[in-house]
Amino acid sequence: MNKRKTFLELGTNVIRIKPIGIGVLSGLTLCGTLLFILAFAFVKSSSISESLIEPIMLISSGIGAFMGGYFSSRLSKEKGLIYGLLCAFLMFVFVFIAGLASVRTPLSLLTLIRLFIMLFCGGLGGIIGVNKKHK
Repeated sequence: MNKRKTFLELGTNVIRIKPIGIGVLSGLTLCGTLLFILAFAFVKSSSISESLIEPIMLISSGIGAFMGGYFSSRLSKEKGLIYGLLCAFLMFVFVFIAGLASVRTPLSLLTLIRLFIMLFCGGLGGIIGVNKKHK
């Protein structure tokens, strides 16, 4: 019987792919939903300043990375920081590629800030998720 490989071996460490994939998908879904809701509120309200667009995008990216790291580490039940950071980095890659495809702007300071925010929030979510008591 042929079993599919569902893990990634890094030296002596084994990283399972399924929790990271679920974390990335859930984090990107949450991030997209937050951006959609905030864009709708921005269009409907004339009192929101345009200077708030970038901070709102950074906050929603951070929340999505936190939840992605949280979900991936809850599913893996080990190595919360590693799973959270991997999940956040993959989410950043997807967001960066989507940004390049739509806006075609090169790497900027805001891109690096988004990377650090997403890595910090994803790692924090992974740590909290793995240390939360299981029922």
